[in-house]
Amino acid sequence: MNYYGIKAIYKFEIARFFRTLFQSFVSPVIATSLYFVVFGAAIGSRIQEVDGVSYGTFIVPGLLMLTVITQSISNMWVLLQQNHFLSDWSSWGHPLFL
Repeated sequence: MNYYGIKAIYKFEIARFFRTLFQSFVSPVIATSLYFVVFGAAIGSRIQEVDGVSYGTFIVPGLLMLTVITQSISNMWVLLQQNHFLSDWSSWGHPLFL
């Protein structure tokens, strides 16, 4: 396995994360907070504790997983689109396996 290729891709992705910090971090935090506020206000007050677990305790892990999965798919899609428009597909993935 080409560790230099993995290191290069890692550095590129970290640099891209910091270039797009608002899209990669701030936006998902705001969206998750809005989901929590909207669902909490709409149905949170109507749901009582179930087996000693409050609505907020129940919904937070689900919202976190929703955000993680959405962002991972979104970031991968951006990577594929960048690769498609900025380079040719014949070289895609080769730095890892040369």
